[in-house]
Amino acid sequence: MPQVPVEQQIAIAKQKMAQEMPQESAGASVGPMGSFGQAMAGLKGRMTGGTPAATTDIFTGNVAYNPSALQGQSQDEIDQTLAHELTHTKQIQSQPWYQRGFNALKAALPMTPWQYPALPGQIAPKDYQPDPDELEAYQTEHDRALAKQIPQSGDVWLPKPRPPQQPIAGLKGALSGPR
Repeated sequence: MPQVPVEQQIAIAKQKMAQEMPQESAGASVGPMGSFGQAMAGLKGRMTGGTPAATTDIFTGNVAYNPSALQGQSQDEIDQTLAHELTHTKQIQSQPWYQRGFNALKAALPMTPWQYPALPGQIAPKDYQPDPDELEAYQTEHDRALAKQIPQSGDVWLPKPRPPQQPIAGLKGALSGPR
């Protein structure tokens, strides 16, 4: 069976999301990453151990997908990726501009495992406890997978698990959270 081109799969996913997530779909454009975006995705992939299939612009809410990372994925996987990113679009649409700037700064800083504890009832990979916005996007994927009875995918990229943090001498017990 011939593989459907990624651009056609994205067009199908956009039609589905227009029905499932009309407000988010109407507020964002979805297009391929440019050369710079793909280079940055490759760099992020080397640093984290996974290449982003798509990203959401933190100022506009527009979604850029990485055609090479989506190549060979099923329609369900591409639909899930777009649902995840459109959840970020919804988050961005509801934030004032200064919150978006703060989020950009937060995203640029290295994340530590104790920064965001696991929330009860939330879905996230065992070795990756992301920020609340990521948890909401994971939850969108999870809820959609259950409702549509499709296999659950993961996030669009997952960093390599970090080793447990060791307390700094003299500060034993000062940091709370999982180790």
